[in-house]
Amino acid sequence: MPFLRWFDSPSFDSVDDVLDLGEQLLEGLVFLHEHGIAHRDCSYTNLMMDATPLFPDGFHPLRNTFKPDGKTVAWPNSRSHFPVKYYFIDFGISVQIPPDVQPKLAVGGDGRDQAPPELSDDVPYDPFKLDVFILGNVFRKNFYDKLSNVGFLRPVWQSMTQPDPLERPSPAEALQQWQQMRRAVPYTRRRWRLKRRDEVPLLTLFLDVVHLITSAAHIVKGTKTTKNLFSW
Repeated sequence: MPFLRWFDSPSFDSVDDVLDLGEQLLEGLVFLHEHGIAHRDCSYTNLMMDATPLFPDGFHPLRNTFKPDGKTVAWPNSRSHFPVKYYFIDFGISVQIPPDVQPKLAVGGDGRDQAPPELSDDVPYDPFKLDVFILGNVFRKNFYDKLSNVGFLRPVWQSMTQPDPLERPSPAEALQQWQQMRRAVPYTRRRWRLKRRDEVPLLTLFLDVVHLITSAAHIVKGTKTTKNLFSW
């Protein structure tokens, strides 16, 4: 098992980094549900990544912006050129319900995300539909609400966070919707940097210029490494 770190540490560089994350997480949820496992707590703090491709020389377990010696700064590679794998962790409140068992119900109000309306210690609910809501809420709160150039995520997270669990898609349906959305986003838009909603115009102009220069440097020099100086 690799030594994992938070899925957004270091920060994402491009729009396509977010699209890759979402596709991997939905693929993982499809896999879990096909094996009868409902995570029930697949929220922000339980999503991790193997950052080995970003830090080929390793990083300090506590001072994780430094190399293992704890003194030398560890500049991360770019996810766009060095893809990473994402993981679900903490299956402490997960349940396993065999595929042939109907109805698929559970009770319990625990979990870091308390937004799902069906959470209850007394009234049974579908834990698989709960997973869909929680992951959709991750897409909304951590990306759509914070970034101004990922508006195309809205139809997916909205369908995943429907108040009525019966109205939510299955993970496989959400994955198909995500993949269709990803294909529809133009290449240049996917490769562009992420923009925070609170960016002032002058800062936006400056960061856009930096992004263009950095991208051009990668092409001219043939390098696939970037120093992530301008994190969102």
